[in-house]
Amino acid sequence: MSVIFTSKTDCKDCYKCVRSCPMKAIQIADGQAKIVEERCINDGNCINVCPQKAKQVRDTDLELVSQWLEKGEEIAVSLAPSYPVGLNLDIACEIIPILRKLGFSYIQETAWGAEHVALSYQRLLQGECQLPLIASCCPVIVELVEKHYPHLLPHLAPILSPMAFHGKYLKNRFSKVVFIGPCIAKKEEMEQVKEYIDAVLTFQELEKLITEKLTIDWKTSGLLNEVKTEFDGEKPDLARLFPLGGGLLKTANLSTDLLGDEYLTIEGLEEAIAFLQRFPQDQDLKLIEILACKGGCTGGVGSSTSDSLIVSRQRLLKFQKGTREAKVVPLPQISTGRHFVYRGKKQIQPSEEEIRKILLKVGKLSTDDELNCGSCGYNSCREKAIAVYNGMAEVEMCLPYMRSRAESFSNLILSSTPNGVIVTDNHLRVIEINPAAEAMFQVTNDQVKGALITQIMDGTPFAEVLQQKKLLIDLVKYSNGLIVRQSLFYVEKQDLIIGIFADVTREERQKKELSQMREETFKKAQEVIDKQMRVAQEIAGLLGETTAETKVTLTRLMNLLDKK
Repeated sequence: MSVIFTSKTDCKDCYKCVRSCPMKAIQIADGQAKIVEERCINDGNCINVCPQKAKQVRDTDLELVSQWLEKGEEIAVSLAPSYPVGLNLDIACEIIPILRKLGFSYIQETAWGAEHVALSYQRLLQGECQLPLIASCCPVIVELVEKHYPHLLPHLAPILSPMAFHGKYLKNRFSKVVFIGPCIAKKEEMEQVKEYIDAVLTFQELEKLITEKLTIDWKTSGLLNEVKTEFDGEKPDLARLFPLGGGLLKTANLSTDLLGDEYLTIEGLEEAIAFLQRFPQDQDLKLIEILACKGGCTGGVGSSTSDSLIVSRQRLLKFQKGTREAKVVPLPQISTGRHFVYRGKKQIQPSEEEIRKILLKVGKLSTDDELNCGSCGYNSCREKAIAVYNGMAEVEMCLPYMRSRAESFSNLILSSTPNGVIVTDNHLRVIEINPAAEAMFQVTNDQVKGALITQIMDGTPFAEVLQQKKLLIDLVKYSNGLIVRQSLFYVEKQDLIIGIFADVTREERQKKELSQMREETFKKAQEVIDKQMRVAQEIAGLLGETTAETKVTLTRLMNLLDKK
């Protein structure tokens, strides 16, 4: 399960996460961004840059820990050494009684484990190993090598991170071990060492847990006096500096001289990638301590403070000086060894012909058409074409192409529609008029563009639509004999009024002619009916007289016959 996921309802096709991801570990499918686990190194940069907050961190660990606390399970906490500057607490030691009040059974600094990890680096460098070594303390750097630079795996120090080693130690006594720190990549590292760590919480998640579980004000409630306010077990010393660049070297008693040629410290993912791409096979360089975040672990994505990196660094240095402890006793019975393997997914390189076919789909007929604008998230059109070939991107992600396509469709529709279209701004000035409207109102684009709508027609309906923000449909007759069915509506986002004018002059004339024809036909029909009625009446009168005479004659004849 990926550490980072995308909320589909919030993802808005901006491709900013693709642009910011150094490993291009984000797949775009059906307009939605999806994290590709085989490429993702969980540096969390996409979370920071997403304007819609669509990138979120897996929170199942928080749910698990909450359930364990409710059940009263015995849980040990490994607290990352950056806690003095990574939590929104005035006094660093406040976190200890708070954790105890939440229900955690044992609380120890991860830095204690880091002391022993540093000793392992000492021993490794004194023995036989493939130099130079890349420190394996930062999980982002480990993932970077495992997934993208597998040829450097032999140089990755085969040593557990402080979290993993400390978890391994605590597992001997507790069934549940929870690491709390500023790094979301630790959630992925947990999957690789899940026999030692049961859950990972960021500082942000811890503060959420505190808010949900503790409704008291611990500063005024006397909480600090109710529970033990010191860490359990042995205390660390120099390893409290592990979050900072050079912290490992300092703890391992190695040279931190900035001008030294045996040890090197690198901070920042861009710098780390640039270094690994040109990894030196220089035997003078023995150990490279690389931290993915600028400012080291004080700049972790999961921190809950907003202090500058410089302020955090100075605060942590001051805190360490005020809490110096005795030298840590080695624990040789607990191994710090770890094995690393390739966990990435190779990208298929398409042929030149296949790349050209993809580029042709977005109108890139030649290299001159390749703008390499980066709006799709990739550095070049060719890079994006390769991503399309590998199913990581969509053809439609080319914004200049889609814009020109939309504009061409729009222009085609406007120029070919028989309906007139006039667009005005919120000052009722004409900003667009199509050919059909020019012909209807006997004006040209040059004459009216930028002019008030009143130069063409009565502007009252436009003003009414602007004020009421409602659709207005009406049949209007102009002085030149033009009759139109006009539909006016307001476009809120652009603050524009659009008028669509359908010429119904011929239709209305036909209606009028048909109406006149009906009236004339009705009049003629009425005249015929009246005439026919008169004829019928005359015929009926004649037939009535003849029938009466016949009846009289026949009656007389019958009477004569009867007398005989």
